Amino acid sequence: MTSCRRRGQWAASSRRAAYVSAAGPSGDCVGPSRSRQAPDFDRAWRPTGGFTLIELITVITILAVLGSFATSRIAVLNDQARVSVVNALAGNVRSASTLAHSLWLTQGSPVSITFAGQTVPMLNGYPDAQHIANTLADTSGFSYQAAGSAGGTSSWQVQGISGEGSCSVSYKAPAVAGSPPTISANTNCGARSGGDGGGG
Repeated sequence: MTSCRRRGQWAASSRRAAYVSAAGPSGDCVGPSRSRQAPDFDRAWRPTGGFTLIELITVITILAVLGSFATSRIAVLNDQARVSVVNALAGNVRSASTLAHSLWLTQGSPVSITFAGQTVPMLNGYPDAQHIANTLADTSGFSYQAAGSAGGTSSWQVQGISGEGSCSVSYKAPAVAGSPPTISANTNCGARSGGDGGGG
């Protein structure tokens, strides 16, 4: 039995390769051809962990539901905060106008008084509407609309709120002596139209 020198080569396919025995230089070969399965490189590099599509959809759905609850809660807290600052400013306006009235009485009912370094013209014993802002130390976060006349109405509206008069404080000097000024707080501070409102 003659023997031949074998030469091997890989016959590549998409997933397997066969080792084939080839004839030697003499052209004869007594050994049968042999083949074996090549290593599956695709399987070796294929990831074995991770989330399925159903798991990802479930997680995304849960996060969306939690996000909607959080957004609603934040909106409610923002509305409550706006109502609080409106009521606080209304209280400050009342206190300032009362203090100005006291100064006006102690100074003999002058036409104007000096309040915290500011000149404040008076109308029927209280700051007139055009100068009531001079009695307030801080109105940050509000847009101020001064009255067109001493007997008109000045207002402060929370910035970022749409709708005239919504979420605001207004001041109107008394029309006759001996009467207090009209100070109103509009607490309709909802971010959406049709929100609950009130006054004071």
